[in-house]
Amino acid sequence: MQHLKSLFIAVLISLSALSVSFAHKISAFTDVEDGKVNVMTYFNDGTPCKNSKVEVIDAKTGKVLLTGKTNADGEFSFTPPKITDLKVVVEAELGHRIESTIPASELSDVEGTADQETDKDIINSQEETDKSFYKENSQVEQTISQQELEKIVNKAVKEAVKKELKPIREEILQIKMALTKPTINEIFGGIGWILGIFGVGAYFSSRNKRNGN
Repeated sequence: MQHLKSLFIAVLISLSALSVSFAHKISAFTDVEDGKVNVMTYFNDGTPCKNSKVEVIDAKTGKVLLTGKTNADGEFSFTPPKITDLKVVVEAELGHRIESTIPASELSDVEGTADQETDKDIINSQEETDKSFYKENSQVEQTISQQELEKIVNKAVKEAVKKELKPIREEILQIKMALTKPTINEIFGGIGWILGIFGVGAYFSSRNKRNGN
């Protein structure tokens, strides 16, 4: 009887550990909007990964570009220091860790230092152009103005599309969060696995006792 009682307690402890294991698996989703990268993290039971360490790494060089912590909602936002493939690493409690990669193509809307330097070069080039080439310079200015106009129009269109797609993105995120939660089959599968192990242990323990008697 004492043996069965100990076995029952061990099963309860193992089931509790299984529950904690499922609950503490973490997921992370990233979204680029308005020049910022938004990182959303949570445990599989829906609890946000608050106060978790976040590292943003250059995926090509391995250099850490910036670090921070998630807020009370498990979120972390940052402006990319440079346009390159980024790796976001989140470290939660109990050593749980997850990585998410953001390709440089998704950061194309972020205005980085390279674009600013290009604009500076254009302005300096215009100021240094000789007056004798005024006609040619005027054509350059007209071309630049047209490009700027196209840029403004494209930006306005993108903003309108983002506004329309935002509710859809949020719904997709909710679906993704639901899909990462452990299913009933996974939970019962884990429980069955543990019970099976203890069942085998109980069988051999009982057999050894009979042989001893």
